[in-house]
Amino acid sequence: MAMSTKHLLVLTLGLAMAATSSAVVYKVGDSNGWTILGNPNYRDWAGNKTFHVGDTIGNFAAVHYKMP
Repeated sequence: MAMSTKHLLVLTLGLAMAATSSAVVYKVGDSNGWTILGNPNYRDWAGNKTFHVGDTIGNFAAVHYKMP
């Protein structure tokens, strides 16, 4: 019984680590970035992405923005 509990714990930790290590950082607008030039369609941009829990959407230096 103790061995089964140990295996279950290792399996659970392994799955949790795999889920968090697969997170993706998406740069909004890809190479164009977040811009209004050229009238980008961000709905189309987001429509061909598959987002998951833990992913980051954006890619900006917070030092350039006043955060509330």
